[in-house]
Amino acid sequence: MEVYRNWIDRLFLATCPGDCGPCPPTYLTIKAYKVICLGEADLPNWGDGSGPTQITENTAIDYVTNSQGKCSLAPNWEFEWAYNGQVSSPNGDLIGTGGAGWNSFNTQTGSSTPADIMFTDLQGTSRIWVKENLQQGYVPFSDSTGEPYDNVSAEMYCHTDVLNYDNYDYIDNPQFGNTYYCVAFNSPIPEEPILGCTDPEATNYDSEATEDDDSCIYEEPEP
Repeated sequence: MEVYRNWIDRLFLATCPGDCGPCPPTYLTIKAYKVICLGEADLPNWGDGSGPTQITENTAIDYVTNSQGKCSLAPNWEFEWAYNGQVSSPNGDLIGTGGAGWNSFNTQTGSSTPADIMFTDLQGTSRIWVKENLQQGYVPFSDSTGEPYDNVSAEMYCHTDVLNYDNYDYIDNPQFGNTYYCVAFNSPIPEEPILGCTDPEATNYDSEATEDDDSCIYEEPEP
């Protein structure tokens, strides 16, 4: 008797002798969302343990919905995974891939969809580690893992690992048949203001200045 598992395009085929009923699950999936906010102050600051106890399929979307337009789901972000014992925590300011031991997800994030990776072989691991590939121009992770927490930081959380301000989160005791969720939060690094005179009526008006420094000079009125 041939039994087909209904997963996306039925990639998996299992053969059971006789009428064995449903075959046991043969894979698990991890999905990771990326949320970008206008400023670092708009990030959730869950790394101190004040956030939800578990990241679910709705966590990222609900946060964006409740942000009053300050945050959005971001496309073109990459995530990586590793088996337990094969990697260590990357530096919080590391840009891009984590290097040896880290493996890319199957897909990047879309404008409304997560990156994902499917496992058919856990190799006996008790934990799967996940990181995002930080991009240039965004707030780095503070690597704060204890009190007092430095919450001026990017944030990354997976499943029940909703703690610390590092780019190193795990799925504990992963089981076939389950889908696990992660979410990474970030904001652009603020540009340094360009000081100068911003009043076009002044003789020393600086069209490139973004912040007035009270240096404007004006022509003296004729007597």
